[in-house]
This record gives sequence, structure tokens and C-alpha cells, in this order.
Amino acid sequence: MKTSFRRIIGIILIIAAIFSLLVSIFLLVQTWRLRQPLTDRLVDNLDLLYATIVTTEDSLSLVETTLANLLTTTETLQGTTVSVAQSIHDTGLLTDSFATIVGDDFPTTIENTQTAITSAQSSAVVIDNLLYGLASIPLIGIDYDPPLPLNLALGQVGDSLSSLPAALEEIQGDLQSAHTNLLQVEENVIQINQHIDSIIDNLSQEQDVIDEYQIEIRQLKTRLEKSRNAAADWTLSAAWLLTLLIVWLSISQLGLLMQGLDMAVFIGKPSPGKTPPR
Repeated sequence: MKTSFRRIIGIILIIAAIFSLLVSIFLLVQTWRLRQPLTDRLVDNLDLLYATIVTTEDSLSLVETTLANLLTTTETLQGTTVSVAQSIHDTGLLTDSFATIVGDDFPTTIENTQTAITSAQSSAVVIDNLLYGLASIPLIGIDYDPPLPLNLALGQVGDSLSSLPAALEEIQGDLQSAHTNLLQVEENVIQINQHIDSIIDNLSQEQDVIDEYQIEIRQLKTRLEKSRNAAADWTLSAAWLLTLLIVWLSISQLGLLMQGLDMAVFIGKPSPGKTPPR
């Protein structure tokens, strides 16, 4: 009974060992049969990844060029806004000075002129009377008969100047309003310039980020090229490693086969030098 049981165990071990050996042989054949297709597949995937990286690099180059052009345009716009702000500032100063002249200096001059004309009117009456008197003497030969006496003409000039201060005051108000508006415009232009500064800073930061990504992509391209060139060596090394593993497993299965044979075939046979029991 014990002998039969050992024989059955031995047969099972033989069958398991043979099955394992057949599986090992199958795996060994498949390892070397699939090595080249696997290498080709790996190379194709690396090529696809490399093409994707190249496309990404081209896109980043286009973005970098666009950012550079936009940065140049923005810097030009910033220079223009600075010039406009300075021009508005200068115009505001000129407008303020002109408003002072029109509203303060010019009316004072007109007032002084009117005072001088009023004083001159008294003298003009004396001159007119003198000239009229001389013109009435035939022997002198002076012809003096103006359509409007000098004092009246001076009076008309003075009267015409009387309306100027109000007009100048109105002009001064308009100039002051223009000056206030120019100050507001100047402030708005300065704020725009500040926003442009922020945009330039952001664009510069984006350019730095693009440059860093381009460096990373160039490094990745180099690694992919090395990986593609080494793909065949990788699969060959993996195939040899699997081969060694399968051979090692097969050797262990041979040991199991020998043990099964010993239990199933040679059981009950006397060992050399021994006498079988009677």
C-alpha cells in the first residue's frame, strides 16, 4: 500500500515536471520569437513620443515668437504713452500759464490802458480845441476837420476795451477747465502706463517659463533618442534574463522529474550492494 502511494506521488511529480518543462520550452521560444516585434513596437512608440515632443517644441517656438513680438509692441506702446503723458503734462502747464495771462495779466493791462485813455481824453479835448482854433485862422493853412474828434475816438477805444475783461474771464474759465481735463487725461494715461508695465512683466515671466520648457523638451528629446537607440539592447538583455530564469526553473524541474522517476520507476528495486528482503 505504501509502495503504491509512493508510485502515484512519483507519477504526479513526473507529470508536473514534464508539464513545467514543456511550459518552460514554450516560454523560451516565445521570448525569442516576440523579442523583435516587441523591439519594433517599443521603437514605434518612442518615435511617436518623439514626434509629439517635436510638435510641442515647434508650438512653443511659435508661442515664444508671438510673445516676443507682443512684448516689443507693448514696449513701443509704453514709450508712446510716456511721450503722450509728457506732452499732456507740458500742454497742461502751457494752458495753465496762458489762463493766468488771459485771466490776470491781460485784464490788468486793459485796465491800465483804459485809465491811460481816460487821462488822454482830457488832453485830447485841449488838442482838439487848439487844432480847431488854428484851422479857423486862414493864414496858417491848417485843415483840421476830422469826422470824429480825438477825445471821442479815444472814448470809443476805451469803450471797446470795456467788454474784453468779461470775455477774457470766460476764456480763462475755459482754459482752466481744459487744464483740469488735461490733468485727468494725464492721470489716466499714467494709469494706462502702469497697466502696460504689469503686462510687460507678465510677458517677460511667460517668456522665462517658455524658455524653461524648451530646455526640458530638448533634454527629453536627447533622452528619447538615446532610448530609441538602446531599445534593441534593452529587449535583448530582457530576453537573456528571461532565458536564464527559464533555464534555472527548468533545471529545478529536472530535479523534480528525477525525484518522480526515482519514486515511480525505481521503487522496490534493490540498491547496489543490498539484498532484498525475503
